[in-house]
Amino acid sequence: MNIDLFKYILRLSVIPMLFLSLLLITHGTDDGINIANVIGFVLLIISGTIIINYAKNNKDEESK
Repeated sequence: MNIDLFKYILRLSVIPMLFLSLLLITHGTDDGINIANVIGFVLLIISGTIIINYAKNNKDEESK
């Protein structure tokens, strides 16, 4: 049974990554964009990509 450890860790860290990205996006003042907001957006994009890829792969496996 060969488990790809990196993919497994990414799947486990998706929900905490989403919460962290939302906290970082809302961090700071309303005046401008700082580095925490940028990191939050990057984490949001990464976690969204992981969720979409997992859903696509899971749908492909069910149709077989």
